[in-house]
Amino acid sequence: MRPRPHRSFAAVAVALLPLACLSGPTDAALADRLVPAGTTGVPSDSHLRAAQRQARGQPALAALVRHHCAQTAAPKTAALARQALEQAEAAHRAERALPRPEPDRLLQHVVLRSCAAHHATRLQPGASFAVWWHTRLAIDSMRPTATGFEALARASTVNGAVASSRVTLARGLHHACFMATDATGQAACVLVDTHPHGGRPDAWAEAHEGPVIATFAGSVSPDRVELPAVAFRDMPVFASPPAWR
Repeated sequence: MRPRPHRSFAAVAVALLPLACLSGPTDAALADRLVPAGTTGVPSDSHLRAAQRQARGQPALAALVRHHCAQTAAPKTAALARQALEQAEAAHRAERALPRPEPDRLLQHVVLRSCAAHHATRLQPGASFAVWWHTRLAIDSMRPTATGFEALARASTVNGAVASSRVTLARGLHHACFMATDATGQAACVLVDTHPHGGRPDAWAEAHEGPVIATFAGSVSPDRVELPAVAFRDMPVFASPPAWR
């Protein structure tokens, strides 16, 4: 009987990304803000300015903002505006649930959601929704060490660095580490195999295959959400431990 193949830690991490991105101490608050639940004190113009700011320097996105945020594009009723907002948030969630979400498409969905929230807030008296900010996560460097991989990741929005937020990195079956971002939005840690595989000749390669995956769980305050993000960095598959020392 052939042995049952193992799913790598990285493959499982991607499959569970919609849940993993909501991990950490802000689970409930972030989950609440990722659906169109009302909050207080966020005027409609805040969503319009967020859309314009996030589209700055990108002609295609700027054109979307001019069209979809214009008053002529507003739904006719508050109920239709709320429905449009829910559809925009659902489109973002669907993209984020893909095995490898495309950052530019996520940003586009955030901009469209901002326009929908702008209209929904104007048309529904007393309604208020947290402003969404697209988070860009990047793995800036990977350096082999005597015990694993030293990784440097960076999280930011158009407003600047995302500080004091946890970034988790993982590769293969057991390599993982996490660290909070510093004032510059950077997080550095060493991915160490906490469960080395001996015995089978292919065990080492199996435990170290696949890309390095960085995940940012998101950050929430009463009037804003810095959205969850993921980044990938492909690495070679070594048949045996490299001679790093």
